[in-house]
Amino acid sequence: MEKRETILYFGSFNPIHNGHTAIARYVIEKGFCEELWFVVSPQNPLKSENILAGELDRLRMAEIAVSEKLAGLDAKVSDVEFGLPRPSFTIDTLKYLEANYPNNSFSLLMGTDIIPQLPRWKEYEKIVENYNLYVYPRKGFTLTEMPYRAVYMKDAPLFEFSSTDIRQTLMDGNDISNMVSAKVMDYIIDNNLWTRKNSK
Repeated sequence: MEKRETILYFGSFNPIHNGHTAIARYVIEKGFCEELWFVVSPQNPLKSENILAGELDRLRMAEIAVSEKLAGLDAKVSDVEFGLPRPSFTIDTLKYLEANYPNNSFSLLMGTDIIPQLPRWKEYEKIVENYNLYVYPRKGFTLTEMPYRAVYMKDAPLFEFSSTDIRQTLMDGNDISNMVSAKVMDYIIDNNLWTRKNSK
């Protein structure tokens, strides 16, 4: 049986924004995969926990964004790492997924900012040797050459903001309606996330 080509888009999604969903749409519509999974990481070992919203909040926002921005496309949100040991290591998640989804062939989607970080990942050699990487441009992170088994999607949409920018904009009391979907913005406001009152 031919395996289903599945791209995994790992991230804290703190919060998920229009850049994330635009990249996912580009990847799916260009035919790089048959389906795309947003894998929400409860704890990234390379990031501080004190800036993270609750994992269930981030999962719910990802589900809302996928439903609102990627309706009709084969994209979904996965909480697989919520049930695995923490912090979350990509290689461990990949091993788990391969054991439990034998009919899927997995690849990874990441920004150019992640490429220099790969040597810090657990067992990164196994990742770059055994999995295809699909890489999209990130502002301020230019690659002169693409290492590993990577496809550089240089024509993918490039967004001028990040999740960090969104959190800071919220803490400054300013509008984020151009950066996140309408329903994600409603969720952030309704749950008082990253406001000046709740900022750390």
